[in-house]
Parts: sequence; structure tokens; C-alpha cells
Amino acid sequence: NLASVKLLDRSAGGNAFDITFREEIDNRHNHLHQIFTFLFVMGDALAQETLRDELMEYVLSTEPHLWPNVVLALDKYLVTFCCDSGICPNPMDAHGIAIQPACKDDEILMRFYLLLGRAIEVIRVSSLPYWEYLHHARSWSAEVWSLER
Repeated sequence: NLASVKLLDRSAGGNAFDITFREEIDNRHNHLHQIFTFLFVMGDALAQETLRDELMEYVLSTEPHLWPNVVLALDKYLVTFCCDSGICPNPMDAHGIAIQPACKDDEILMRFYLLLGRAIEVIRVSSLPYWEYLHHARSWSAEVWSLER
């Protein structure tokens, strides 16, 4: 299901344009144009080694723009990628898979929130200028009733 979301054409057939950065939306080659995907597991989860092997097999056989950004098995582990700058959820620059096991004193859920928050902050499809795309919605034809007595 995550890959099917990543397959959605964010470029609107090549017509979508990021006005702020003056570039075409290209979710196949630019991670900032992708939908941030994650798998959140509560309860039973694959063993860490099994997940590592399955995920490694998946990423070696699948194009990077389809990879999930993060896998969180609550109270078990957090999985993302390793990039030049360290641990990051960017599959386009990944050199490896990074697995952070949960420890007693570790706030693994907070690490997930930090990755998610940063993604929301920088991913450009989460901050598209909606009023530019929905300019026709600026005029309202709503019926209005006054609150004055």
C-alpha cells in the first residue's frame, strides 16, 4: 500500500510546478516531492533481523522512490536509512538501512516524531501554495445569515 501511494503522480502529468523553488514536481527523482510514508506497527512485529533481511531484499529489488521512509515497531525498533549526513528518512540518498532498537531509556517514538516533523517541514508537497492551485475557490457563492439582532 505504501508503494502505491508513492506511485501517485504528484506532477499532475508534468504540469505541477513548485513556485517557491521554481522547479517542476518530480516525485521519482526528488525526495522533497514525495509523499512521506511510514509503517507504524503496534503489537506483534517481525523480529529485527527478519525485518532487516526482508527490507534489504525489497530495497535491492525496488526503485528508491517507492521505498517507505520509516518503519516504527513501537517498543521494538525504528527503521530508516543511512545517508552521507547520518541517519535520515531519505531513500534517494540512502547508502544503507539503519535500525535503532528500542531500549529502556530510549524515546523511540520521539525519534519517529522528529523524523516525521522534519519531513513535514521540508517536503514540498506538504506546503504547496493551495490558493494558487485553487484560485477558483476564492470566490464564494454561499448564502449568509447575519448574526446581528
